[in-house]
Amino acid sequence: MSSYRVDITNPKIQNALKELGITPEELIVKDINEFFEPGISKKIQELRYEHHKQKLNSLSSSIQSYIKENHKERSRASSQTRSTISQYPNDVSTERISKQHKSSLAQKIEEESKRRKLLEIVNKKQNRRSLIEKQLKKEIEERKNKDEEKRKAHKERLKMIILEQIKKRKNISEKVTRNYSKTPEISIEENKSRMPSKIGSILEQKKERELEEEYQLLERLEFLNEKVEKSAELHEQMLKTKSERMSYHTQKIENKLHSISSTKEEMELNKAKSIVNNIIQKSLRRGKTIDDTNYRIKSTQDKLREKQLKIRHNLKEVTQQEKERIKNIENKLNISYESVRQKQASWLKDLEIKNELQKMKEEDVFESINRKKRIEEVKRSRILEKHSLIRQKLEALKEEKERYNEMKRHKALSEAIEKDHVRNLKSRIEKTKNLADASLLSSINCN
Repeated sequence: MSSYRVDITNPKIQNALKELGITPEELIVKDINEFFEPGISKKIQELRYEHHKQKLNSLSSSIQSYIKENHKERSRASSQTRSTISQYPNDVSTERISKQHKSSLAQKIEEESKRRKLLEIVNKKQNRRSLIEKQLKKEIEERKNKDEEKRKAHKERLKMIILEQIKKRKNISEKVTRNYSKTPEISIEENKSRMPSKIGSILEQKKERELEEEYQLLERLEFLNEKVEKSAELHEQMLKTKSERMSYHTQKIENKLHSISSTKEEMELNKAKSIVNNIIQKSLRRGKTIDDTNYRIKSTQDKLREKQLKIRHNLKEVTQQEKERIKNIENKLNISYESVRQKQASWLKDLEIKNELQKMKEEDVFESINRKKRIEEVKRSRILEKHSLIRQKLEALKEEKERYNEMKRHKALSEAIEKDHVRNLKSRIEKTKNLADASLLSSINCN
């Protein structure tokens, strides 16, 4: 058995319900468990229960206030009727009553015409109201459909954004692993988390620059090594050719010395010796410069090797730092992803609560509209009942008037008939008198 907030069996409450347009189903007391539905949160269930309690309180208070006002109006009406009965005179003439009837009939006819006009206005208003209600229902349904479409589109958009972020992170992690796998003596573990596009692109550009610089240095070192080796080989070949030329030249000079005997030849020989000495000194100087260049090349090679080792060491440190940075970025991204997920969840909860509140408001609006409809129907039925009573009274008054007029006519006719009868009697009496007189005269004359 369902329990009600108010005693429905009480006739006063029944009358109040009828007048206020409240149905008994609206006054049923429900438990919080009755508002449970699969797929809704506990907060929404509590909201619905609280809204139900508030609605019951407002309905019960409106019923009680109506009963009090109705009682006051009845007491006022009874006191007014008592005063009018005490003031009304006991002996009233028929003419006065007929005049009062006529005036009351005219007033009632005027009231009826006014009521009919009011009824027409009320009907027009109700038709307009029904049209407005239909339009409101349509607008509410359209708004609901639009809101549902917006929610669906927003959910799909969020899903698409999340999927795009996941894909971007996967692509960036794959690119980073490929680039690090190309570098010498470096191996990077596969990224478990997903990185955003901007950070991945910046890191990738940095790695590519460093790798390009390293490859350029290595190529330069190899080129310098090849150049040094070629210069050493050329130096040896030059030394061999010079020594061969010098030995050949000395033999030539010695042969000439043996052959030369004159002073001129001695002078030429001295000149030749000086030239040879100059050549030897030049060759010695050149050899010295070649040794210096070789030393410099070796020192530059050593420096380049040291630089290469430093670069490799720095690369290892940089890769380690980059790994740590990637881990930090991944942690930050995971934290941000969690916060976004939490915000999304809270936003969805708020949206659900807002939708539920909007739904409750719409339900209240529909209930108030239905209540007003019921009140209007009750008023209309009451007005129709009053009109039917007025018509009955008017018909009764018309019948009474017709009877009264018939009585008057009957009385007038009877009076006219009596007068005619009296006249006839008078004329007969006069005739008899005249006949008697004439007979007397004739008898007298005969005598």
